[in-house]
Amino acid sequence: MTPDIHLAPIDVVVIVAYFAGILSFGLYFSRFSKSTSDFFFGGQRFSAWILAASMLASIVGSYSFVKYTDAGFRYGLSSSMSYLNDWFYVPLLMFVWIPVIYFARVRSVPEYFERRFDARARLMCALLLAVYMLGYVGYTVFTLGKVAHALFGIDLFAACAVITAITGVYITIGGQTAIIFTDLAQAVLLIVAGMCVVVLGILFLGDGAGFTTGLHNFWAYLPTEARIPFAGFNAPSDFNFVGVFWQDMSNSFVFFFINQGLIMRFLAAKSMQEARKTLLINSCCLLPFAVIIVGGPGWVGNAIARMAPESLDPDTPGADAFIVIAHLLCKPGVFGLMVAALIAALMSTVDTMINALSAIAIVDVYQPYLAPGRTDRHYLFVARVVSVVAAAGGLALVLLFDRFDSIYEAHAAFTAAVTPPLAVSVVFGVLWKRYTPSAAFWTMFIGTVAAVVSFAYPAVVKPFMALHGMVVTGEEFKPSYMRALFLLVVSGAGGVAVTFFTRPKPESEIAGLWIGSIEAGRATFKGSPPSDREGRKVVTHLTIVAAAGGPRRDSDSRHVVSLSRDAMTQLAAEPGDLLYIADARRWLGGVRSLHAVADPPHENVDGLRLDESAVIDGNLIARRPVRIEKII
Repeated sequence: MTPDIHLAPIDVVVIVAYFAGILSFGLYFSRFSKSTSDFFFGGQRFSAWILAASMLASIVGSYSFVKYTDAGFRYGLSSSMSYLNDWFYVPLLMFVWIPVIYFARVRSVPEYFERRFDARARLMCALLLAVYMLGYVGYTVFTLGKVAHALFGIDLFAACAVITAITGVYITIGGQTAIIFTDLAQAVLLIVAGMCVVVLGILFLGDGAGFTTGLHNFWAYLPTEARIPFAGFNAPSDFNFVGVFWQDMSNSFVFFFINQGLIMRFLAAKSMQEARKTLLINSCCLLPFAVIIVGGPGWVGNAIARMAPESLDPDTPGADAFIVIAHLLCKPGVFGLMVAALIAALMSTVDTMINALSAIAIVDVYQPYLAPGRTDRHYLFVARVVSVVAAAGGLALVLLFDRFDSIYEAHAAFTAAVTPPLAVSVVFGVLWKRYTPSAAFWTMFIGTVAAVVSFAYPAVVKPFMALHGMVVTGEEFKPSYMRALFLLVVSGAGGVAVTFFTRPKPESEIAGLWIGSIEAGRATFKGSPPSDREGRKVVTHLTIVAAAGGPRRDSDSRHVVSLSRDAMTQLAAEPGDLLYIADARRWLGGVRSLHAVADPPHENVDGLRLDESAVIDGNLIARRPVRIEKII
C-alpha cells in the first residue's frame, strides 16, 4: 500500500527554483552554439572531466532511480548487476571504437555505416537508432510522469507533457553545448540527492545511536539473499543473473557504442586522448558510484521495511519505492530536492536523446538526401525544428509504455528488441575486415524481422530460455530478458552467412574504419603523417592580427595560426601540426577554445597570433592568457 505523499510549500519552492535555475543555465550556454558543429558536438572543444560528469547525468535517467530503487528494495545488492556486468567491452571501446570514430571525423553512427558499408546500411542504421532514441525519450518521460502523477494527482499524460515542454526549450535553443553544461549541474544534484537518501537511511536505521550503529543494523536487517551482489542464475523469472546479463549487456553496448547521444559526447572531446579519459573516468569512477546513488535507496529501504514495517510497508509497489523512501527519510525542502533530482535525471537523459535524434535527422537524412548544399544556418534551424518534433514523438510513446505491468518490464522489452542487431553490426564492422556491406544491411534487417516475430510468437525464445534452465511455461514464462540473446544469435548468424556469399569493400576504401587501420585514421584526421614527438603545454597571450586576404583556413576549414619560434619549440610542434588553443582558466572546461593548424613560426616574442574570426569562433577573449597544446 502506498502512503499518502504530499509536497510541502518549501518543496514546491525548491522544485520551481530548480526548473528556473536549470533553464536559465541552459539558455546562458546556448549562446555558444553558433553552428551545427556547436549544436551537435560542442565544437569538439571540451575536457574529459566535464564530459564524464555530464555523461553520468545522461546515463542515470529518472528511470534509473525508479527502476533500480525498485530492484534494490525487492532484491537487495543484486540490483548492481545492471551497472557492473559490462566491464569487458571497455577495452574494445577505448582502444578500438573511440579512435576509429574520432579519427574518421564522422558526425553520426549512421555516417560511419555508410563509409564502412554503403548507403543502405546507413539508412537502416538511422531508422533503428531513431526508434531506439525516440523510445528512450518516451520511456524516460513516462517514468517521471508516473512519479508526478503520484505526487500531484494530475493526469499521467498531462504531467509528461509539462515535463517534456520544459526540457525541450533549452535543447532546441542551445544544443550540445547547453546540454553538456546543464548535465554537469544536474550530475552534481543527482549525486547529492542519491547519497542524501542513503545517508539518511543509515541514520534512520541507527535509531538515534549514530551512523556506525545504522550500518550495523543495515547489514543485520538485510536478508542474507539480499546481501549477494548477483541474483540467482535463472530465477526469479523477472530478475535473474543470466537474463539481466544478456539484456543489459546488449543495451549497455548499444548505449556506449551506438547511442548517438553518448557518441556525441566522445566526439565533443578536444582530442582522442581526452575522449578516452572521458570513458575511463566515467567507467572506473562515476558509474560504480552511480550504482550506490540509484540502488542505495532501495537497499536501505529493504532493511528499514524489516526493522520498522510500520514506517515502510514491505509491499510498497516497486514503481513508488524511491519516492516513498525519500518521503519517509527527508524533511520538507530536502524532499523537494529529491523530486528535483528525479527531474534532473529525466532532463539530462531526454536532452541527450533529443539532440542525438536531431543530429541523425539532419546529418543522415535531411542534408545528404532531402536538401543538400544548403547553408549551415539553414541546417541549424531545421535541427531545432526536429528537436521539437522529437520531443512530441517521445511524448506520444508514453501511451505505449503505460500498457506494461511494470517499469522494469517495459524497459526490458524495449531495449532487448531494438539493440541486438545494431550491436552485432558494429562489432563485426570494426573487428572483421571481410564483413560486407550487404551483410551489414541484412544483419539489421533480419534482426528487426526476428524481433517482430518474437513478439508475435514468443515461443521462438523458449529454446534459449531452456538452455539456461529458465521457466518456459505458465505465468512465469517471460521472454523479455532472453529475447536479446535470441536476436544476437539470429542477426549474427544471418550476418556471417551473407558475408561469405557477398563481396567486401576494397581495403583502401575502409582505411581507418576497422581495427587494423587505426594508424591510417590518425593520418587522415591530421591531413598529414602524425607527429608523436612529445612537447609541453604553453601558456601565452594572444594577439589579434588582420589576416591579409581574409581569414586563413586549411583544406578542412580549420584556422591557421602563427606561434613564436620559442613556443613551437616548447610544443615540439612543426608547421601543419594540429593545436588546441583554450582560455587558460581550466575550470571553463574548454567552452572558450578552438582547434587550429600551426603555420611556420614568426620571430617575434608575442606568442600566439590569431585573426579576429578565429577569436570569435573559439569564444576567446583578447589579451587573456591562453593555453596551447599539440593534439597529434
